[in-house]
Amino acid sequence: DNAGSSIYIFMPLALMVLPSLVDACKKKQFSQIIYFIIGAFFLFTPFAYYLLHAFVQAYGRWEIFIVAMLILLVATHYDSVIENGRRFVLDISFAILMGLSIYIAYMALFVFPEEYSSLKELLDVQKIVIPCQLAWTTAVYIIIRLRIKKKTFTHDMIYVVALEAILMGNVTIQGQGILQYKNVYGGMADARYENKIVERLNENDPSFFRMFNSMADRDDCNLAMFLGNNGIATFHSV
Repeated sequence: DNAGSSIYIFMPLALMVLPSLVDACKKKQFSQIIYFIIGAFFLFTPFAYYLLHAFVQAYGRWEIFIVAMLILLVATHYDSVIENGRRFVLDISFAILMGLSIYIAYMALFVFPEEYSSLKELLDVQKIVIPCQLAWTTAVYIIIRLRIKKKTFTHDMIYVVALEAILMGNVTIQGQGILQYKNVYGGMADARYENKIVERLNENDPSFFRMFNSMADRDDCNLAMFLGNNGIATFHSV
């Protein structure tokens, strides 16, 4: 659940979290280490999810604060890490991120696929996300390792983050998949079939039109976007 919830920072920042923690230790800024440990503890404590959602339900939206904390940590130590950081710490950070990525991929694909609807039947774009993510992590690591001591490093990272934002946005839109199978009766096969029907309808009538769909229900407000027809309802967490 943590891997699929609200935690996301761009790869250059993720790779610099460990070097920033090491720099905090060198400067004896132990309060930053303490809040990092508390944040990590909360992530894996169900009580925190109830506590930070007013005990209504266990919900992960509070994890945006963890994202903010990580960004603040990196920003605080950014100049010091560039000037005084050791490359072997960056190497360890890369190894940890790769290990976690592979572990999460294994758990998602082979251990828990039957428990989460979005993992039961992957879209084509979802099938290439994991190897592409590993390749992207490796590429960013190599760029940072080679460029971190260069005067243009910050400028280079702006381009890297911008490219990642574009890639992430497109992958997110194209790879949404199915959140709940009760919203796609029959699975992806039926959804693809209905998508073909909508494409044929749009070819003959590109205007707005009413269409009865037995798949539509109160929990599936993004059905029109998924199938490709004009709709009056949409939902996203942003």
